[in-house]
Amino acid sequence: MDASTRHHFLWELVYYPVRLFMRLKYNYRPKVKPVQGPALIVSNHVTDLDPLFLALTVRKFTYFIASEHVFRHPVFGKLLIWAMAPISRMKGSTAGDTALTAIRRLRKGHSVALFPEGNRTFTGESIDIVESTAKLARVSGASLVTHRFRGGYLTSPRWSGNSVRKGLFTGEIVRVLSPEELKAMTPAEIADVIRGDIYENAYETQKQWNIPYKGRNLAEHIERAVCVCPKCETLGSLHSEGDTFACEKCGLTGTYTPEGWLEGAGLPFRTILDWDRWQA
Repeated sequence: MDASTRHHFLWELVYYPVRLFMRLKYNYRPKVKPVQGPALIVSNHVTDLDPLFLALTVRKFTYFIASEHVFRHPVFGKLLIWAMAPISRMKGSTAGDTALTAIRRLRKGHSVALFPEGNRTFTGESIDIVESTAKLARVSGASLVTHRFRGGYLTSPRWSGNSVRKGLFTGEIVRVLSPEELKAMTPAEIADVIRGDIYENAYETQKQWNIPYKGRNLAEHIERAVCVCPKCETLGSLHSEGDTFACEKCGLTGTYTPEGWLEGAGLPFRTILDWDRWQA
């Protein structure tokens, strides 16, 4: 059994157990749409486990472009390489090396996925993409598939560490562009399509859904995302505990609700996104 056959076999073996686990722990409910390779799949980035969540949506085994740090663990890193062979920008390599590896796999008929924002959002709003992704899509000779997560930020805010809150978390394919359609577009036009298709504002989605994300210690570590008190404008004076946070200098207090809103007397912001925009 060659390596690629092993990767596909292992994914078929674990697909349904992984899907069940993700449903039970995160209430992840993907709108499954099998993607036949070769395809370059791009998505917004909201949790550390996004490669698995995305793979559940597209159903078929997919190679991922992964950050170098995921390979550092002496046991897990080797197991990951053996089971999934992610494409990594290892130390000493260049973005060009990563792109060439991705193109080689695409031209062998496999699918490759990446997160063009390059990082998880701290605020619930998508980060601007790395435009080189559009150039890769155009020269790859593969289809471009855009995918969007919704509800992932409130399920596992980046600032909250390993905290998980159960509400609703979905993933779905937004668009498929053929190689011929990509050739007729400029990289800037492709980049605009990607930006629009993967853009997510967690709070605009929550206004539509209006559902609770239940968990423990909902506000803890919120000071990792917002660090300036909006009342006394002191940097680094915020402290969080349980579902609440307070400024140790002026006494301003607030609560992080299960719906993801901020509440408190004298608190001028209802979302972390608005607070972050003010403090920037």
